[in-house]
Amino acid sequence: GIDGASVMEVASATGARYGRSNSFEQVVQEFAYTVAQRNESQDFKGRTEVLVIFGLQRALSLAPFDPYEDADEAAPGLARLLASVILGGPDVGVHVVVSADRAHAVQTRLGNDILSDFTQRIAGSAADDRDLRLVAGDYGEISPLAPGQLLITDSLKGTSKRVRGYELVSTTQQEFLEEDPHGK
Repeated sequence: GIDGASVMEVASATGARYGRSNSFEQVVQEFAYTVAQRNESQDFKGRTEVLVIFGLQRALSLAPFDPYEDADEAAPGLARLLASVILGGPDVGVHVVVSADRAHAVQTRLGNDILSDFTQRIAGSAADDRDLRLVAGDYGEISPLAPGQLLITDSLKGTSKRVRGYELVSTTQQEFLEEDPHGK
């Protein structure tokens, strides 16, 4: 089973590739190459590929993509490569999922130009006002989320929904987990 398995073990069991942060640039280069090849050959029916970036807030060396930088560089930077995957990938079956502790961390690492291309956004109950505005795409008044609640926004459809994201842990359950954290 998958219970208690690490992310690496789950990736291996499902046929996915798992990379650590030290291979991030190489993985982005490979995805950018795939997107460029598929776009050049107009391969719109290729196998779906998904790049999942977990913990984007920790990518301290990643600066936002600058659409005005010289694009004729022999070796494009990491931000330009990642932008090429995010912007050019969906048409050829290559998608990007980003996870971060705060929505504004995504904005800080990727920039506003790229952030707008993430049309499906989710915020948890720990989100502050700034995060909720970024996720909702609305600069009006947004009420805080209740504990255990998620805000799910689809900017293509222009919808936002509040849903119960996960069951709240009761005091009894919390005491049980503290006594036996592995549920044995």
